[in-house]
Amino acid sequence: MTWNKKSGFLLIEVSIALLICLVLSAMTLFNWSLLQSVAVRVELDQLYSICSFAQRSAMAQGCPVTVAFDPQARTYAALGGVHHLARGVKFGAAPDAKGPPGSPTGTIKSPITFDDNKLVFTPEGIARAGTVYLIGSDGHHSYALTSAVAHFSHLRKYSYNGHWIALS
Repeated sequence: MTWNKKSGFLLIEVSIALLICLVLSAMTLFNWSLLQSVAVRVELDQLYSICSFAQRSAMAQGCPVTVAFDPQARTYAALGGVHHLARGVKFGAAPDAKGPPGSPTGTIKSPITFDDNKLVFTPEGIARAGTVYLIGSDGHHSYALTSAVAHFSHLRKYSYNGHWIALS
């Protein structure tokens, strides 16, 4: 019995190769979405840490400390340093989100609601009221950092998934 060698692939071989490509593509898309969510959350946590440090520095030094935001450059500056947001992260909120997160009533018109895009901490630890919104470039992962007027300002973190959820 002689075997004839033919060039080409069998239908089953092509089907298996196509299936592998589809599975890898699906995994990549899922991981990209997860990566976007993680990147925005990391930026929120870093902003929270810098703002908390600025608040404590104002109290320790006895003079105001400012965190200045530049939405066009995707940066914020505090205590002599400038931080650039990670690639794929920008100032902004989901199109259907209402704000502020603590009592959402109106359309979010600006990604930063602090006067002059500056969060100022007084020597008493009090900050201006306002919110900074962060979103992934995919437009699906939105977070917020808020400061409410009180005897001692508390910074709060929120996540948006159809409605605002306070984060611990």
